[in-house]
Amino acid sequence: MKNQNRVPAPKCIWGPGKIENCFRKKFRIKGECKQAVLRIFCDTGYTLFLNGRFVAALDEWCNTRDYEVTPFLVNGENLAAVIGFNHAGHRGLAVELSVVTGPDTTLSVVSDATWKTLAEERWGWREVNFDDSAWAHASELPNATIGAEQWKSRPGSDPTKIIPYLTGSPFFPGPIPKCAPGTPFYSLKRTAFSVPSEVGKIIGPEYQANLEMFPKRVLHPVKIAETFTGNGSLVNAKALLSPGNSKGAKIRAPETAGGPQVILDFGGEIAGYLRMRIASDGFSRIRLHYGETLSECLHLPPRTALLTRMITEEYEVAPGTRELESIVRQGFRYVKLEFSDCESIVELSEVAVKTSSYPVNYLGYFSCSDPSLNVIWNAARKTLHLCMQEYYLDGIKRDRFMWVGDTRLEALINYYVFGDVELFKYCWRGAAASQSSDGGIRSAFGEGTSILWDYVAWWIIALQDYYRHTGDDAFIKEMGAHLDQAAAWLISKSDPKDGLIRIPDEKGHGWFYTLNGKTGKDAEFNALFKRAMVAAAETAGLTGKKSRGRKYREQAAKTGTSLANLPPPHYDPDTMINSLASFDLTEQLFRAGKATAALAFIKARWKPMLDCGGDSFWECLPGTGETPLAEKEKWAAYNWQSHCHGWTAGPALSLPAEVTGIKPVLPGFALFEVRPQLGGLAFAKGVVPSPHGLIAVSMSVKDGIFEETLVVPKGCRAHVFIPKLNDRPKVFADGKEVSSARRDPAHPGYIRLEITTSGTHTFRVE
Repeated sequence: MKNQNRVPAPKCIWGPGKIENCFRKKFRIKGECKQAVLRIFCDTGYTLFLNGRFVAALDEWCNTRDYEVTPFLVNGENLAAVIGFNHAGHRGLAVELSVVTGPDTTLSVVSDATWKTLAEERWGWREVNFDDSAWAHASELPNATIGAEQWKSRPGSDPTKIIPYLTGSPFFPGPIPKCAPGTPFYSLKRTAFSVPSEVGKIIGPEYQANLEMFPKRVLHPVKIAETFTGNGSLVNAKALLSPGNSKGAKIRAPETAGGPQVILDFGGEIAGYLRMRIASDGFSRIRLHYGETLSECLHLPPRTALLTRMITEEYEVAPGTRELESIVRQGFRYVKLEFSDCESIVELSEVAVKTSSYPVNYLGYFSCSDPSLNVIWNAARKTLHLCMQEYYLDGIKRDRFMWVGDTRLEALINYYVFGDVELFKYCWRGAAASQSSDGGIRSAFGEGTSILWDYVAWWIIALQDYYRHTGDDAFIKEMGAHLDQAAAWLISKSDPKDGLIRIPDEKGHGWFYTLNGKTGKDAEFNALFKRAMVAAAETAGLTGKKSRGRKYREQAAKTGTSLANLPPPHYDPDTMINSLASFDLTEQLFRAGKATAALAFIKARWKPMLDCGGDSFWECLPGTGETPLAEKEKWAAYNWQSHCHGWTAGPALSLPAEVTGIKPVLPGFALFEVRPQLGGLAFAKGVVPSPHGLIAVSMSVKDGIFEETLVVPKGCRAHVFIPKLNDRPKVFADGKEVSSARRDPAHPGYIRLEITTSGTHTFRVE
C-alpha cells in the first residue's frame, strides 16, 4: 500500500491547561477523499471539528469512538481541531485519522508533538486559515496514560462501530446531507465583480451600492431589549453594544437558578453563530435563548411543539479569557443570555454573530417610484439569501430543512436576484437520490420522508424552470431517468378516463397526500398536474425520448379538457395567508394585465410584516395591524410561525419579472422579452443576471411620454414591448422613428420591436 506520508502510532498529548486545551493540526490530502475514519479518545471528553465544522462532542471517561468523516474533508489543506477536557483522572488526547484516497493510497494523521495547543479558545481557531504561529506545541505524554486497548486495531477496522457523520435530524429519520461532499455552501467562494459601464450608466451609482449590501462577516447587537439582575448583579451592560470597549459587562451569579439575564437585539433577522469573550477566574455557566421575536426569548413553548421551538444552548466555561463561538447555527433576531453558577465575577464583552452567508453576488436589482415596493424587494432578497445555506432551507429557524416545494420557488427567485445555479443542482441531485422505488420524489431530504403529491409535480416543474433560465441541457439529461420515473408516478395516480387525479379523503402514508390537504378531483391540484406534464414534455425532448414527450403532451391535453368541467379554485386576496398561493395569485394578476391590482396586493400582504418591525418575510402572510416584534406578552401570536421563510420571497421575482417585464423566451435568455407593467409607477429599473451577462433596463412615464433604456448582453436577442400610450403613438428606437413596429395580437396594448444586436438601446413613445 502506498502512503502519502508515513507516521508512527498516535501519541497521547496535552497542553498547558489543566482542565481544558484547544488543539489544532493542519494536514494536506492529495486527491479525492474516498473514505475517512477518525478515532479519538480524550480523558475525560472532547469536542471535535474538521475544517471548522462540528463533528462530535462527548464528555465521559470511556469515550473512544470511530467517526465517519469523509464529508468533512477536501482535496488540499485540511484542519483537525479538538477541545480536550479533563475533569478527573490522567488527562490526555489521542487521535488517528485514516484517509483512503485510492485503491492503494492511505493517508494517516496522528496526534503528536507537531499539534499546536492553547489553553483557551480564540475566535476563528477552528478555521484552516487561523494564524496559530504563537501557539505552543503539544506535549507528548507516556502512551500508558491512555492505555494500549484503544489502538489495538486501526480506525474503521470494525465497520459496525463506525459512527456515521449524521444519521437524522430532529424531524426525519435517515441520512440528510448536512455535511455531504460537494455542498456549494462550503466549496464556492464569492468572486469579485465589476459593474459593466453600460449597466452603471443606466442604473446609476445605486447599483454599486446594491452589490455592497452583502451581509457583513460579523454583526453586533444594536440594542439591549431588557435586563434582569435576579440572584446576582449585572453592571455596565451597555458595554455589550460597544465593540472594542476595553471594559465589558460584569456579572455575578452565585446561584444555580434565577441569575442575571440580558436580552440583546441585533436589529434584524440574522443567521449565524453567536460569539462572545468571557473572562473569569472561576467556572461559569451560560444559557442562550434565541428568538425571532422578543416574546420568543421570554416564553418557552410547549415541549411537544418541536417544530416551533428555538434551540436553547448551554455552556460551562472554564476559567481564563475565552473567545467562545456557538457550535450550532441559529436564525434569530434576539438572544437572551442567562448566567448561573458563576464562582467569580464574569466579564462579558464583544458579543457578536459570525454570519453564515451563501457566497453569491447581489447581481439582481429592482427599484421604482414607490418606496414601499423597494423596501419589500430588498426584504425579499434578504429572506431568500438567509435561507440559502448548505441547501435551500425553508426557514432558518424552522424547519431548517430542504422541502421540494419551497426549493422550487426559492431557486426560481434566485435566478433573478443572484443568478446562482449550483445550490439548485445540488438539491435536485439529493432529491433524485432519495427517489422511492416506485418513482415518487421524496418531499424533503432524507430517506423515509413523506411523498407529497404536489411536491412531485413541483420537482418536475423546477427542472423546466431551470432549463428556461439557464439553458443548461446537460443537467436536464442527467436528471432524465428520474424525471421519467416521477412523471410516470404521477400518471399512475390519474383516472385513465378523464386524466384527473383523485386525492383520497384519508391522510396518506407519512402525513397527507398534498401540502394543503386537498381531496377529491381538485381543480387546483390537477392544474398543477397538467403543468407538470407540460414541463415533462418539454424536458423529455432534451433527453432524446420523443415518445415520452408525446405521452406527456397527450396526458396534459386529456387533463386540461377535464379541468374545464371543474369549478376553478377561488382565491380571496383579503383573507389569503398562504405564501405560496399568494405568489401564484400575484402572478395571475400580472398575467391578466392587472398590474395595479397586483402591486396593491403585494403591498397589502407583504408590507405589514415590515410595518411591525421585521426585515424578512414570514411563512404565512399576516394581516394589517400585526403585533410588533418587540412585544413581550404575545407569544401565542407567534408560536407557529417562521419569520424568515424562503418561499415568501416571491416579490423579489415578481417585481423585476413583471414590472420591468424581463423574462426568457428561449432557454438561458438567448432570446428574452421586456414587457413592462408599471401599474401606475412613474419609473422602474431592473437588472437580471443571465448566463450571457447582465440584462439591465430603466424606464419611465412622464407627461404622456414613455422612455426606456435597455442593455442587451452579447449572444442575446430581445423582444421589446413598448406600451401604447395613445391610439397613434410615435415610436423611436435608438433615436430613429420606427414605422414597421409589430402589433402583437397576444398583447394588444403594446408595440413589439425586434432587437438583434447587443449593447445599449433606447426607446421612446409619445
